[in-house]
Amino acid sequence: MPQNPHQSYLIPVVAAPRDIKFYLDNLESHKQLLTIYNPCEFVLHYKLLSNAREKYIVSEPEGKIKPYKCIDIILRHTDIYTSEIGIEDRFRLQVCQSGNRSLCNHKDIPVILLESNDKPDEPGGRSISQLDNPQSREPTINKSGSFSYEGSQTQASTTRSPSLLWIIIAFICIVVLSLPHPECGNSGKLPAVGTVQQQTTSTTPASHTFFQTLISLNIADFQISVTKKIVAAYVLGIVTVILVKPS
Repeated sequence: MPQNPHQSYLIPVVAAPRDIKFYLDNLESHKQLLTIYNPCEFVLHYKLLSNAREKYIVSEPEGKIKPYKCIDIILRHTDIYTSEIGIEDRFRLQVCQSGNRSLCNHKDIPVILLESNDKPDEPGGRSISQLDNPQSREPTINKSGSFSYEGSQTQASTTRSPSLLWIIIAFICIVVLSLPHPECGNSGKLPAVGTVQQQTTSTTPASHTFFQTLISLNIADFQISVTKKIVAAYVLGIVTVILVKPS
């Protein structure tokens, strides 16, 4: 019988942190982040299970992750009582190839509630306050296998200033709208340079002569149809909305 080429292949289950710790005396730690990575070349379908699901609220317990992407899931502990201190629960992270449930793997992530953090430098989870905007964080995985983050700070810096491309498109649209259309006839023709300016051409620098030549051009030669002006106005409206929208 022919063997399935994926029969001996196990999907790597990559998640961080390895264990999650909530602290009774730290309100910020009652919400933790679990990052699930997809180091594969295909889309992964993940599902997060728990042996005590009534004690936790999960933002996205099931979903899909694109190749070489990752997703942040918010875990909230709702049963913060002294009686729960020291009780260890487990989350089981199941990952499968999207559309092929026969190719799956899983990983258990221990979760525990502690009274206080005696070792502040000890890794045991990431609270929501440690990230500026956890929902917009979408780290990528390089082909070399190392993870690189497209952090929220980078995204904020790119949204503060408008893109140069949109500014160029807006400028082109304004120029198109400024040009005359065929119905204008000769109304778009600029008056020629005066006699006094022609007499002083020989004594002016070459740069001044160049600009005088540009002024003497007939703008009516650059006629734009009404249809193209309507398209330019429509594109300019869209670009204006993109440029003025809040970041």
